[in-house]
Amino acid sequence: MTTCFISYSSADRVLAEGLVSRLREAHYRVWIDVDGIPGGAQWEQAIYAALDEAQVCLVLITPDAVASAWVKREIEIARAKPKPVIPLLMRDIPLTDGLAALAIGDLQVINFLRDGYDSGMSKLLKVLPSAGARLAAPPSPAALRALIVEDIRAQQLAVEQVLRKFDLHTTIAGDFETALDAIRAGKFDLVTLDMQLDVMDTGGQHGMLLLDELRTYQPGVPVIILSGLEWTGRQVRDFLREQNAFDYLPKPFKADDLREIVEKALKSKGT
Repeated sequence: MTTCFISYSSADRVLAEGLVSRLREAHYRVWIDVDGIPGGAQWEQAIYAALDEAQVCLVLITPDAVASAWVKREIEIARAKPKPVIPLLMRDIPLTDGLAALAIGDLQVINFLRDGYDSGMSKLLKVLPSAGARLAAPPSPAALRALIVEDIRAQQLAVEQVLRKFDLHTTIAGDFETALDAIRAGKFDLVTLDMQLDVMDTGGQHGMLLLDELRTYQPGVPVIILSGLEWTGRQVRDFLREQNAFDYLPKPFKADDLREIVEKALKSKGT
């Protein structure tokens, strides 16, 4: 029996996948369209069926969700059945107007922005049983997960191709804000980090900020830095030691070199 249906805008996929990961770690069964609709299936019918079986509908509230006709429709279906609907504020919006636009102004919101992600998750897990969500049997061991922080599509594909040889489930963050969301929301076994996520960021400040966030939210995860910054060998060694990164690979890189570093990183975690 499906327990939690995730309603979200496709623009917020990274946020949604992070929430799914946390819920499954807590042994809840979750339905999300990206892995709940098999190839060739009629997606509208699949969504109706999943909502029919779901015990609770979790809605990720963001500006994109407020503008999404399908998020509104999923909420309407859930409330008509009726199913409990729990709004989760994930991005900053004029809250009263946003909830009114989704016709859920009467519902209490769990505020992940004000309370912080971990506190928001704790509050959500406390209310799920009272909302009708049954604790499922512990899931089978999850696949290893990797985060690719990279703004150039060709580089994203090159890194992803290497990581999939290690059966890593990949999440791609192509800009600073998306990477920040992923780092705060998900749990990863490996991170590849492009230090420059903007052509104007010549000093790699975005990468530095993300490294700080990784140490707070993903302690112990191996971070492989991929960068076009022109560093000397000594600068690289000093930087890796100071930032506690696993390794560094200058761009353009060779797939075999990245594969070798990834293998060492995963072995360092005992995976």
